[in-house]
Amino acid sequence: MSTAATGARGRPASPSRRAATDPLAGAVFALLVLACFGAFFLTQRLKHTPTAVQEIRLTASFAPTAAAGGPTETMSFHIAKNDDVTVAVVDGADDAVATVTADHPQRRYRRLRVFWNGHHGPCPAPTSLSCASTESGPLVAPGVYRLRITLIHEDRTLYSPDSFRLLAPSRTGT
Repeated sequence: MSTAATGARGRPASPSRRAATDPLAGAVFALLVLACFGAFFLTQRLKHTPTAVQEIRLTASFAPTAAAGGPTETMSFHIAKNDDVTVAVVDGADDAVATVTADHPQRRYRRLRVFWNGHHGPCPAPTSLSCASTESGPLVAPGVYRLRITLIHEDRTLYSPDSFRLLAPSRTGT
């Protein structure tokens, strides 16, 4: 074997070839660093943005009566921005069993309290906060239910993280 052949194998790449790959590698590295900084700042901003619906309060269980004017489930929350709010009670399949309030104008950080009597049906008065005495459809089947809160102007639908159990109807008021 000649010295030229063995020397060529042990030598690093030529300077012209190294110069062609270095700018590309530098640009990719700079792009990755910028993307990491952008992701960091976006994450920090999202961590400090208030959630749209806050402090949802539900009772763990509720026993309705067959009479439409019986006891009610009281549910409350507040929102971070002024908006019109629709609140529905939904079952496990995300089907609305009752619309508790529809298109209610709600101010930010004011607690909204809504009431439900355990009966099927829509809220007949769109801005009414209590459909408890007016919903006269049949009782909803016992089971687990959640709130579906729709913020009209934000075009967002959110669900309560907690659910409540609708018990079999109580004998009172029948």
